[in-house]
Formats: sequence, structure tokens, C-alpha cells
Amino acid sequence: MTTVRINQVYNFRYQNVFLPEMPDNCLLLLDSYGGQNDDDMFNEVDEEVNSGKLLERLTIPPKTTPFIQPLDYGGFRNCKLFAKRISNFVIVEQIQINLKERNNIIKMWSLIFNQLNSEKFRNIFKNSWKCLEKDGQKLESENINNILFDLNSGICDNCSNTSFIICSYCDENLCFNHFFSNYHYHE
Repeated sequence: MTTVRINQVYNFRYQNVFLPEMPDNCLLLLDSYGGQNDDDMFNEVDEEVNSGKLLERLTIPPKTTPFIQPLDYGGFRNCKLFAKRISNFVIVEQIQINLKERNNIIKMWSLIFNQLNSEKFRNIFKNSWKCLEKDGQKLESENINNILFDLNSGICDNCSNTSFIICSYCDENLCFNHFFSNYHYHE
């Protein structure tokens, strides 16, 4: 999508979704993503619609996500890492699964959510603030690599294939087929 197209989408949403519902006094915090912090895009709309309303726009500085949005850093980052791990595995191993198909997207995110919802990950989301720096040293939280993807995990417990993941519920070593294709989901 080109920058012009992105700006049109944000402009449309800003004019037709946000502004009609905006209270009289409002603070709008925007990510530093280029498409949504273009002053030219907001200025014409601000003059036209803002009569009688007070809107202050602030932009979250780039590279400050761990400090301003700790849940993104401490929690959702693991979701993205998990999805990337699955995607990369499918590409490298040339597995005949199209991860762009709706059912496979739903299946992948369902399995990710299920695994990250286990007791082993409870503290990651709960303690997202603690992954920040303390006394100049970065504190690392648990992440998916040291819970789910131990590279020395060996062989799948159900077949002779190499293990892809260690289930966060039952601690079984599972190959990609037994995890993804067979939909290893815990209630």
C-alpha cells in the first residue's frame, strides 16, 4: 500500500469514525508510524470539524514501545515471535501449508493463543512492566524461546520426526504435523 493510500485510509477513519464520536476535550495518542502522524492530513480536518472541540494530538516517540507500551513488549512480542516461528518453519521445511488461507490463519492464532494462555506464560503478561530497565540494566522476562522452543528437545513423542515445539500444557515434544496439522489444542 502506498503512503498516499495509507493517508487516505487514516484520513477517512479520522473524519468518519473518530471525530463524530470525539468528546469536547480529547487527547489523541498516536503511534510514530508515518501514515498516522502526518500533520497535513490532520490540519485540514481539524480546522473544518474542530469548531467548539479541543483536540490535542501527541505522538509516541519511535523506539519507545518498551517504556510506553510494556504489554506490547513483554506480551504481544511473544505472539509475534510465535507466528514468525511458525511461518519461518513452513518456509524453511517447505511444508505444503498456505498460511495465508483464512482457516490456517485462524488455526495458527488459535494455537498461539492457546499455548500462551497456559500457566507457564501467566507472568509474562502480568509482569510486562518488569521487562523494562532497572538501574541501567535491561530485565528480561520469560519468552517463548525458553519455554516452547528448546532446540535440544529432540524427537516428537508421537512419531520419529524432529520436535518443533514443547507443549506448554502437557510438556510433550511435538513435530509440526502433530502440533499444527493435528491441532494440538488444550481445553
